[in-house]
Amino acid sequence: MAQILIDRGITVVRAADIDLAKEHVVDGVSTDGFQAFSSRDVLFYYHDSVYEAPTPCNSRLFEHEAYYWILKEHRSLGSSWYKSWKTVYEPSKPLWEAANLYRVGLDILF
Repeated sequence: MAQILIDRGITVVRAADIDLAKEHVVDGVSTDGFQAFSSRDVLFYYHDSVYEAPTPCNSRLFEHEAYYWILKEHRSLGSSWYKSWKTVYEPSKPLWEAANLYRVGLDILF
């Protein structure tokens, strides 16, 4: 599919090739095996800003790494980039995924 789009002059942007089996430890909890196929869940764009969502899924805490190259490119073009904190899910912490947000004009619905 990507080659068909490229042949038609469309720019195809993909996640970076990173080690998906790399072990990460956050707040004493170890996780690995995250995926990097749905940037809409971990990145939220609003005006000229990009926000990393502080996902409640421990397996997705470092999924942003697959998109750092494009975030750095956006920053070089003048966009703001706001990194999220990395923490293990607890019901009392305000964690969310970008797919939970919806832009309507200048408003954001959660």
